[in-house]
Amino acid sequence: MSSDKGPPRKPWNEENFYKELESNLSDKEFQAIKELYRFCKEKSDNIVFGERSKRGSVLGFFPGFKENHATVAFYGNGKIRFYFWFDEKTNQVLRDELSKVDNLGIEEGDERGNVEVSIENCYMVIDDLKSAYESILARKN
Repeated sequence: MSSDKGPPRKPWNEENFYKELESNLSDKEFQAIKELYRFCKEKSDNIVFGERSKRGSVLGFFPGFKENHATVAFYGNGKIRFYFWFDEKTNQVLRDELSKVDNLGIEEGDERGNVEVSIENCYMVIDDLKSAYESILARKN
């Protein structure tokens, strides 16, 4: 009897995550994710790389939010996931600020647990996205 529980895990890091992004995205998209990653690295309490065998991911944990709950994740295929798994007030702060950013597709009052967008739809508004997170952090602290 085999005890295999799926493919072996891959320990991702900045270098191999960047390589995956480069191979999957246009240069503009790659630079946008890289810029968001650097922003998260600078502003967050913690950055954690995923361990999936085929697709890299980075999760950002920001100050003022529930411990051990990321607010955003970036994936090697260019997807960005925003998490709304906090209390109602915190989720509303996230929704309010992120809904101000064009092309994200986050509607006010969206009750889903998370919203996933593609970098190809929002790479041109990266500065707006960073500003939204600055506002979120200011409102949370």
